[in-house]
Amino acid sequence: MENHFKALQGVTEEECYAGAKEKIPVTQPGRPQDIAKLAVFLCSEESEFVLGQTIVADGGTSALMSLMTDFRTESTARFGIGYVPGV
Repeated sequence: MENHFKALQGVTEEECYAGAKEKIPVTQPGRPQDIAKLAVFLCSEESEFVLGQTIVADGGTSALMSLMTDFRTESTARFGIGYVPGV
């Protein structure tokens, strides 16, 4: 979450949670623990039948992308070096 606030300077934690309730299907921003739980599962014997998959851990956000009008428009955003200030 700390990097999120670096990228969105001027956004408070309260604003972040309020926005997440409206925009993220699980109604909260992702936390490092969410990814850690997935990593633990993938390292366990319970995941032995999972092979060659791309697992998206985004709280359901990508499932909504095709329903949004701007998803169908080419983005001019460019990501990479300098995208997150200070990183």
